[in-house]
Amino acid sequence: MSELITRAARLAPYAKRPRQASGFVTAYTYEPRPDEVDADMGNLFIVIEVISSGRMAEEVANLVIETVAGHYYDPGSGTMSHLDRFELAVKATNVELSHYIDEGNAAWVGKLSAIVAIQADKELHLAQTGSAEAFLSRGKTSTRITAGTGPRGPQPNKTFGAITSGDLEAGDRLLLATPALVHQLPIDKLRTIVANTTPNGAIAEITGLLDTATSLRVAALVIEVTTPEQAALQLRADEPNDVVLNANETPLDLARQAATPLAANAIAGTKKLGNAASRGIEIAKPHARRAALWSVKNIRNFLTAKNARRRLAISGVVVVLIIIAVVAANRHNTTLASLEQRFNQDLAVQQAGPGQALTKLTAAQADLNSLAQSRSLNDLNKAVAPNSVASLQQKINALIDQAENLQRVNAKTVVSYPSKVPAPTHLELIGTTQAVSVDSSGKAIEVVNLANGTYKISSADTSQLGSVVATSLNSTGDGVYILTNSPAVWLYKPADDSLTKQTIASGSLPASSAIASYNGNLYFLATDSSVQKALRTVAGFGPAIASLTTSSNPELNGASAMAIDGSIYVLSKAGLLQYVSGKLIQTVIVPSEFQGSPIVRSIGDGTTLYMVSTKNDRIGLFRYTGSTLAFSQQFVINGAKHLFDATTESTTNTVYALVDGKLVKFNLQ
Repeated sequence: MSELITRAARLAPYAKRPRQASGFVTAYTYEPRPDEVDADMGNLFIVIEVISSGRMAEEVANLVIETVAGHYYDPGSGTMSHLDRFELAVKATNVELSHYIDEGNAAWVGKLSAIVAIQADKELHLAQTGSAEAFLSRGKTSTRITAGTGPRGPQPNKTFGAITSGDLEAGDRLLLATPALVHQLPIDKLRTIVANTTPNGAIAEITGLLDTATSLRVAALVIEVTTPEQAALQLRADEPNDVVLNANETPLDLARQAATPLAANAIAGTKKLGNAASRGIEIAKPHARRAALWSVKNIRNFLTAKNARRRLAISGVVVVLIIIAVVAANRHNTTLASLEQRFNQDLAVQQAGPGQALTKLTAAQADLNSLAQSRSLNDLNKAVAPNSVASLQQKINALIDQAENLQRVNAKTVVSYPSKVPAPTHLELIGTTQAVSVDSSGKAIEVVNLANGTYKISSADTSQLGSVVATSLNSTGDGVYILTNSPAVWLYKPADDSLTKQTIASGSLPASSAIASYNGNLYFLATDSSVQKALRTVAGFGPAIASLTTSSNPELNGASAMAIDGSIYVLSKAGLLQYVSGKLIQTVIVPSEFQGSPIVRSIGDGTTLYMVSTKNDRIGLFRYTGSTLAFSQQFVINGAKHLFDATTESTTNTVYALVDGKLVKFNLQ
């Protein structure tokens, strides 16, 4: 079959000077010529509306267009598939918008509507935000291929959420439009126009129907999918490819209009907003940690031979010296980033095998615990006075906590769940306002208002759920995917208290231990340690297809948890693995307490990952320094008997956790 090409016509309003404008609206196309290096990557189509006064609206529009184009057509992406390129481009755009807000530019949030689409031969990949609309006409049938979710709230790192993918056929027509067009003209009328005339003719007819007084927010693209052979047989339309509404016809204004719509380097200066904020947090000082560990390397020998009393007394002196060394070493810490890196190197050494300092320190802890059970405890306490076995235990425990970068925190109770329902075991946050929890039996879904701690049980019918395996926030951030052991996937949305079973085409889902959602697609960590992906379609989801397998990636063996944020993160016996486009990028060393953990989450703009060990009741924090991900810190909640799940609200650095039938929270320092 011949390759598919496109012919597009554009409708956009005249771009006023930023100081005069109440927003910025445009339609953009990039269709590489056959002789260009980007030709095999397909065509880029964007319609965008930013309703914000001044120059900010134009800068946001330019930022979206330049970031998507720059990352999708990046020659450094090598042989990545069109979908993988598009997913990375969408993620990069979300990150750039988040950084733009960090610079104090937030007036546009919730006022952006856009469609970003890539057509490469028969493939169509489309991402949406706000109320922009897209329709596909095929023969006599016209289908809306966007969700129409409305303007997004304050989650710039998820501005563009779901990606819709599908196959095109010769003769298909696409309409991409800002919200104002479908508000002015009936949808049925638009569908008829697009289906029955050329793109040029459709734009001309739409222009004639618009009220010029209210057309400043109208932008649209009409795209025809055809073949080179069919295009050669068609007569060229008389109507122009580009229509500018309400344009002033002076040469100066026309020249400005031609230059304004988002040329390749329109915001080369403003785009360099950078990673201005430091992403490191204060951690225990590696110099102190190393000095402490090496100072106590012979404690175990003191405690396990004859004359235990004398050796216990000596060990007390050693501990005091260690504490002095810790204080002295802390005074000499200067560069946090380099010390954090050295700590992770030390951690790798400490966990390499028996005989290392941390192992000896842990053994000393065990010996002290044994001595604490001795019948002659009082005599032992007298021998080491003014210390005691208990005080030595506390000091050893503190040194171990410091070596593991462990912080013990006090958490505030947000709500105590009533005993009449099963205690929740899975937790997700909906923005900054709600916590949704589900119990492992699938009998109840609870919603907590995080502002005032009020609690309600969902009235959705959960009788068909069955046992809950895992949960994941959906790509748009307004719902929770629930994976059950059927296996099946359900979507719960607190806005309308609905619970809907998701349609998966062509076969059944793999038995899985984890689920994740990114750009509208679903990912499953199968029990055979493979990662499988189901693409979002108009009707639901396509079949789950293996993206990573143990035959090609043996390091996946023993996988227990997964997170997706453009990269695929899998926790296995080998460590925390990061994959990009099927390639292993790095393996992160994981403290022994987190090996086999069932929960990994990517939080915020993708620079922070959290790991939850339900076995050891710990929350682990991993951070990026540049392109390197490393363990940073871990937490234990004081007084908690068992930790079931935890997640973080990134804008306030608040950690929420399910412990002992309660939802609790604490703040990261």
